[in-house]
Amino acid sequence: MHDAVAALLLTALAIRVFGPDTIRLSKRVLTAFVRVGISGMHPSRPDQQHTTPGELTGRDR
Repeated sequence: MHDAVAALLLTALAIRVFGPDTIRLSKRVLTAFVRVGISGMHPSRPDQQHTTPGELTGRDR
């Protein structure tokens, strides 16, 4: 019984101590992934070819 209580107290203490840092770190990681995803949606090089929807379907002629 004492081992279970001690383990519960140690777990609660670890969550209390490391919880805010863990949440802050995960928010930063998620923000970084969102920024990488957004930058991947826009071409970063000006020499990339751009197509319009009409060019893909052949309806612009």
